[in-house]
Amino acid sequence: MHDILAIDIGNTRSKACLFNSMGESTRYFQDHSLSREEVQSLINEHPKGIISDVSGYPFPFQNIGNYITLGGNTDTPLRCTYEHPETLGPDRLALANGAWSLYPGQSSLVISMGTCITYDLVLEDGSYPGGAISPGLQMRYRSLHQFTGKLPQVNHKDFQGFLGKNTEEAILAGIQRGVEGELEGWIKHCRHRYEGLNILICGGDAQTFGVSPQKRIFAAPELLFRGLFAIYRHHGI
Repeated sequence: MHDILAIDIGNTRSKACLFNSMGESTRYFQDHSLSREEVQSLINEHPKGIISDVSGYPFPFQNIGNYITLGGNTDTPLRCTYEHPETLGPDRLALANGAWSLYPGQSSLVISMGTCITYDLVLEDGSYPGGAISPGLQMRYRSLHQFTGKLPQVNHKDFQGFLGKNTEEAILAGIQRGVEGELEGWIKHCRHRYEGLNILICGGDAQTFGVSPQKRIFAAPELLFRGLFAIYRHHGI
């Protein structure tokens, strides 16, 4: 089995990871957001792999005959019961399969904090029923500025206070405490339904919120790549 290249083309950044035949990650390509030309160069260098692309751009890559282009209808280790799988983002499907590869036979909630915040549930019977999507941190900051006449554009920074004493702090408090409440609500709701639920948090903003081994909430920074490799291996190409 050749080395397998897993490519994640997101809304904001593009990254890649190389796996050996044992499923061990041997190299990451994520120091910067990869251009499409850089992605094509990696494809040329590594003839087998899998691609998750949610960018919405045309798909001009060449030499992908031995690549899986992940979509909602792709066969995966999980049984997808999403109502309209053709509309399912491949990144969400990869994350769910990443959770299953880490905790097979167990229920998990995957929270990905990137451009959007996504919540995806994996059940112990090996099914993926779906989840939820809400605006990410940067989207929330931009929307307050873009959809009002006077609120400023605020850049994210950690704010530990409860109440803002000026407009900038009020925005920081509103968004950060709001996201915290949203996360806590989803975790509480799902744990009430599914005993022993694993909580996995990943994405660019994951370290800002909620990672706590004491509460069994774990950071899973390479979960999407792990899921991509599991799906590729499932196909036995």
